[in-house]
Amino acid sequence: MITNKRLAKDTQKRVVSTFLLLIIVIICASCGCSNMDSLKSPLLEYEDIEDVILTIYYTTPDSTVFGLSIDYLIDLGDEEDDEDENEEKVVHKYVINGSRLKENIGLLDRINTITLTPLDYDYHMHIRVYYVFETEEGDKLLDVAMWGGRDDILEEDILWSENDKVLNPEAFEDLYYIYVNGVAVKADDAFYDMIMPFLPDYLAEEFNAFIEEELKNPWWK
Repeated sequence: MITNKRLAKDTQKRVVSTFLLLIIVIICASCGCSNMDSLKSPLLEYEDIEDVILTIYYTTPDSTVFGLSIDYLIDLGDEEDDEDENEEKVVHKYVINGSRLKENIGLLDRINTITLTPLDYDYHMHIRVYYVFETEEGDKLLDVAMWGGRDDILEEDILWSENDKVLNPEAFEDLYYIYVNGVAVKADDAFYDMIMPFLPDYLAEEFNAFIEEELKNPWWK
């Protein structure tokens, strides 16, 4: 026989379970919305371009050092920020004001027309280039980091084609992808072109060569 006390206790359990489930749903929904919001169009919103600052951190793209994080790249760039420009610096840092950005407004317009494709692989970062748009007050508007790699790239069923004798090209399609506002997405040339005018000639040539040789015409194609 079910007593009123037993019934009240069971009801209390159901209420608590329902409440906890509701919290989980809200949290999951919030996380999902957060990711989607970070990729909303336009990506880069501002009232006056002359109040926007672009900061670029750059190190050699084909460096053999893997696992560099965004924070580590920034720390190295800030440490060397006061030194004169030279090719021996590990990380180069450049701060671009709104007036120079205004001269290249077409590049910003291109970024705002991109349709991004988020990726859901498990990934690791090997950051070589990071840049961030901020207001003069330090509020972040947009940040871009390059590059990430798939953690599962070396798994046998992904790496090799069906005949097990040749590499599977599809496994490498997302070998280099980028992070936009912290979300891993397929790369787009507009994000590369964005910083080209603001790099010294020798770094712009190095960066462009890496993109053409390693990203667009890689050895596995």
